[in-house]
Amino acid sequence: PSVVSDAGATSTWPFPVAVTPLMVPATSVPECPSHTLAADARPVCSPAAPTALVRTSKLDPLPWPAFMMEYLFDTTRAVVNLVFSRAIERFPRIRYILPHAGGLVPYFAWRLSVSPIIDPRLPQLSREQVHAALKHFWYDNALSPGEQTFGALDHVASPERVVFGSDYPFANARVIAEMVKTYESGFLSDGRRVQIDRGNALALFPKYS
Repeated sequence: PSVVSDAGATSTWPFPVAVTPLMVPATSVPECPSHTLAADARPVCSPAAPTALVRTSKLDPLPWPAFMMEYLFDTTRAVVNLVFSRAIERFPRIRYILPHAGGLVPYFAWRLSVSPIIDPRLPQLSREQVHAALKHFWYDNALSPGEQTFGALDHVASPERVVFGSDYPFANARVIAEMVKTYESGFLSDGRRVQIDRGNALALFPKYS
């Protein structure tokens, strides 16, 4: 596996770089798939929600179902791939919508921003470039409705790029009701919730205004 630099050269790295996380394992996506080029030309909105997982470690002995952790981890891997392959710079018109508040991305944004300082084999993005890349994404709050999540998300995402998500039909009615109860518990202002519930989505999909 290799990382493609700005000049087109490659450098060895222990994981493959994917241009897009569109509902397939990140390791199977070619460098410049035709559907990515076509999507950038339109432009389109692209949900980046993993629906089929490939275990990254054969040594993982944990018995817990994938929805508890792995979907969040897979979303995070996709974001790292998109940022450090510089795909979002090459395809800036694709509006990626990250599920579950971006997985672990808001929590470890600082660590991600200093990764090039730690390892010179990485593309040498500045901390400012990494944070700007993370602001490029849209984030939904599906099954990520709480004050703890927003405490991290609001330091990473642009407020106008946070939208409501329910995770339906994967989530059942009981857990969606619990999610909405938490989301409406009062830690967000009414005005902020109006934007998340409707205003930001209408900006993303203006034809529904």
